[in-house]
Amino acid sequence: MFLNKLNIYFKYSFHLFDNVKMSDIASKKLIPFFYKEEVDGQINCLYGTLSLYENTYVKEKHLRNIKESIANINIVLSKLIDGMEIEFEELGRLRDEKGELCVNYNILSKKKGYSIPLRFESDGIKKIVSILFSLVDAFNNSYAMLVIDELDSGIYEFLLGLILDIFKEKGQGQLLFTS
Repeated sequence: MFLNKLNIYFKYSFHLFDNVKMSDIASKKLIPFFYKEEVDGQINCLYGTLSLYENTYVKEKHLRNIKESIANINIVLSKLIDGMEIEFEELGRLRDEKGELCVNYNILSKKKGYSIPLRFESDGIKKIVSILFSLVDAFNNSYAMLVIDELDSGIYEFLLGLILDIFKEKGQGQLLFTS
């Protein structure tokens, strides 16, 4: 019973970003995606990655969760980086080999009325976006823990201080990082 509860905790509430994961994110141009909701005492969770390359697809059944999660992190992102938001741009639909409907997409960065693919943003911006799904979970849930190795690497110093101050004042979960 204890091991089962521990497994559930690590699966749904423990987020780890070590150097290996962060270098994979940077080299493969992936944004980790995390969505969690609680319905009738059951935790539903969706983990994955959103590719920053063109011609990538996501199953249509996950679209609502992805868009809702992006809307949630945009609330935080727009406060951290002067009006910046990310957008899930649908480019078309097709069926995969199992006949499931999939959506071709692009992840865009929007600032001051202009949009560019997120893959062209700086590594620091991509790093912030990469950890934001998990940071929001740790911020809102007292039982969540986020561990990040070398959090300060590639992130503008003032922005890092702002993130830490906000988390210190109002964050409910735990944030552990190395610098």
